[in-house]
Amino acid sequence: RSLSQGSWYFQNPFFNLVAWDLKIPYYPLLFCIIVIRDANVIQLDVDSEVNHVVGPLNPRAIDHREPVFVGGAPEAFLTFSLTTRNSFTGCIRNFMIDERPVIFSKAALVSGAVSINVCPAE
Repeated sequence: RSLSQGSWYFQNPFFNLVAWDLKIPYYPLLFCIIVIRDANVIQLDVDSEVNHVVGPLNPRAIDHREPVFVGGAPEAFLTFSLTTRNSFTGCIRNFMIDERPVIFSKAALVSGAVSINVCPAE
């Protein structure tokens, strides 16, 4: 299933487990997405479809103090190796990291056309 008219790309995932439900404008369905990171292996589950990527083992990549960007990242953090620079468009609910809910209203940085606790796609 294609989300946001593109593919999923990973860059510097500094978390072990992320899970959330997405609603894409013009798509009436909710998607359950789970990302699991274990050292240099990343697994992405979209509903029941599972994909995984094995990257080089890099002990420095396990620094959990680095920021986690949801939906996109500021231009200064993007690298030339990314094949897309498009941000996510849609709604995110029930976002969790390490099985703990993330409260977006307490985010350190919110950038762009973002509404918290409101889904314009509904």
